[in-house]
Amino acid sequence: MNLQNKVMVITGAGSGIGRAASYRCAEQGATIVALDINGSAAEITAQQVRDKGGKALAFATDITDRQHVAAAIAQVVAEFGHIDVLFNSAGSTRLATIDTLSDEDFDFIIDLNLKGTFIVCSEVLQQMIPRRQGRIINCASYCGVREEYANSAYCAAKAAVIMMTKVMALEMGQHNISAVALSPGNIDTELLQSALKTRAEIEGVEIAKLYQRIGDKVPLGRVGNPEEIAALVAFLSSDIAHYINGENIMMTGGFVMS
Repeated sequence: MNLQNKVMVITGAGSGIGRAASYRCAEQGATIVALDINGSAAEITAQQVRDKGGKALAFATDITDRQHVAAAIAQVVAEFGHIDVLFNSAGSTRLATIDTLSDEDFDFIIDLNLKGTFIVCSEVLQQMIPRRQGRIINCASYCGVREEYANSAYCAAKAAVIMMTKVMALEMGQHNISAVALSPGNIDTELLQSALKTRAEIEGVEIAKLYQRIGDKVPLGRVGNPEEIAALVAFLSSDIAHYINGENIMMTGGFVMS
């Protein structure tokens, strides 16, 4: 995949899939703009890219705050002139059954996973539309198409991200901008590790048993790793994948078949 001369904004770039995608896409020639609410983590990602000869900037950005996002995007355009690709990777969850899920936690999950994705998309589109080109990749989840115990708000948010992306593809096609949702399965990131710790407490089982349970449900017999998702992100960011539009691309190792 040739990503030379592409400026790529990645949210949640300070860890997990976002960080792995930053590294992989930089290796293919993309200039990386790492956004993360944890500015220090975003800067580590950017520095690693630069250390390997790539170009990268980092911004501490709360994607649920439009002013934060607008300021970051303005700086990106001032520095590089344009944005070619947006990968919305930022996301998180707080596990609880519906009868115990607090309003605060519900709002946090919806605001980060759904509204944050919307805000970044809408701000970046203001830059893409006049140039009549662009690619948006929104990280959803298998939870957007399959229910998961004690994860109702996250499932709802990711299902909404999938549908929002489809509508975006429908609306933005006239501007030569394509959009896809990417739905990973269980990927061994900090988010999964934290979720499994909470789930182990809820169910009263050992974390190792949860890993085994998940792996047993995957035809390939294991959870995925961030680098595998990053490789797909790099492909989807390339010009040869531009015609893949309005799709929800599942990458679960076959987990959704179990």
